[in-house]
Amino acid sequence: TISVSETIIVREPSRASITYNGSTQYATFTAPFTRTVGQPMTAIAWYKTTANQASHHIIVGVRNGSSTGDLWKLELNGNLPRFEYDPVASVGGGVDGAAAKNDGNVHMIMGVYDGSNIILYTDGLEDGTRVTGHTGASLDQTLGAIGTRADSTGSEQFNGTIGPIYVFTRALSSTEALDHWNGKEIDTTNLQIHYPHWEAN
Repeated sequence: TISVSETIIVREPSRASITYNGSTQYATFTAPFTRTVGQPMTAIAWYKTTANQASHHIIVGVRNGSSTGDLWKLELNGNLPRFEYDPVASVGGGVDGAAAKNDGNVHMIMGVYDGSNIILYTDGLEDGTRVTGHTGASLDQTLGAIGTRADSTGSEQFNGTIGPIYVFTRALSSTEALDHWNGKEIDTTNLQIHYPHWEAN
């Protein structure tokens, strides 16, 4: 558990990542927080691809309570970074980045929901935004997954390395996004999840 007053330094991704093979390897976790309706959130993940990521390949996501569908997920969509927020809702959806990021280099993807917009950052810079009228569910976000869909584990699997991951129950700023990418000290206020690395199933 990380206290809200603690300050941590972003770890070097190549030293804090686990490789997933895109077919049989993924990890799951129990999300240790309850999200209220309309509460802002931010998810951050470092990743590096080792193969073409055609269609949807999930980096990390959290299921929408006990219902079908993911509340949010960070993924590559045809090699484009993508942040989806409550995609099963008619007014939910996602935002794609401008350029493919399957070049074998380390990248950082960050998704922010600020209460009215979903914002995608790639390597510390804003890469797309979309207005959403949906506030998400008030159910416990009970199950998360790394390298696969949280609501359907074993599908849309990621081929490459992932880690570390951070999830906040607040909307991080553009300055904080760039600080993460540059490896500066970060404010851990409302940091709910921090996984430096994982073992695949």
